Amino acid sequence: MSSPSLLSVLRSPRVWLMLALGFSSGLPLYLTGSTLSAWMTNEGVSLKTIGVFSLVGMSYTFKFAWAPLMDRFFPPFLGRRRGWLVVAQLLLAAALFAMGQVNPRTDAVLMASLAALVAFLSASQDIVADAYRTDLLSEEERALGITTFTLGYRVGMVVAMSVALILSDVIGWKYTYAAMGGFLIVGMVLTEPGLPEKFALLGLPFDDVMLLPAESDVVPSEADTCAGLAPAEPGHDARDPRGRGDRRALERWHARYTAHALAA
Repeated sequence: MSSPSLLSVLRSPRVWLMLALGFSSGLPLYLTGSTLSAWMTNEGVSLKTIGVFSLVGMSYTFKFAWAPLMDRFFPPFLGRRRGWLVVAQLLLAAALFAMGQVNPRTDAVLMASLAALVAFLSASQDIVADAYRTDLLSEEERALGITTFTLGYRVGMVVAMSVALILSDVIGWKYTYAAMGGFLIVGMVLTEPGLPEKFALLGLPFDDVMLLPAESDVVPSEADTCAGLAPAEPGHDARDPRGRGDRRALERWHARYTAHALAA
């Protein structure tokens, strides 16, 4: 099988969806770091207290500790990856909104607790984002996909720092943090249940937008196999939802399965 051309990779919606995923991953980073420090300085908080607040970012260092748990257990909706993404993003939005309601000078302990929660949720989102990116992109798309993810990550950092500082001077810190939480809706486009089908209705090929069974935890039934929807190649277990068997066969099955579901 010949390798796909650069043009076909550039046309893949999966590659460009990494922009949204990267944006959501990069946005919370400065909101518990440099941006929060600027807010606390503006409120007259001591440098000693600001220095202690820098410890809330330790979650990013130790996220490996709970990463296996997020792979072993997952919410009962949207699958293993998208389920955790929507949970993390909704909780992040709520925590950022709550941070905006707290005065860091008079309620330093509460602010520190909320900042630590945001850092924990952000680190958890990073865990899922890395796994989701690996599941979603084909081998040929990963180089460009990582590039677009990094671009989105950097844009998120710029918004969380430069844009947030500008907004704070116009609407105040309370509404600035609420707006930052609202920006997370950009990443939630990746958790929309009908995303592949909607791209297909726009005329884009299924191969560019499908979600692998490894991510969505969809397992072909015996009836699907008999109907010709599930792969039945020799040596391949059609019940392998984690993609340890023939990955391409699973991809072809998902495309046929989705097309059959739309036709029905």
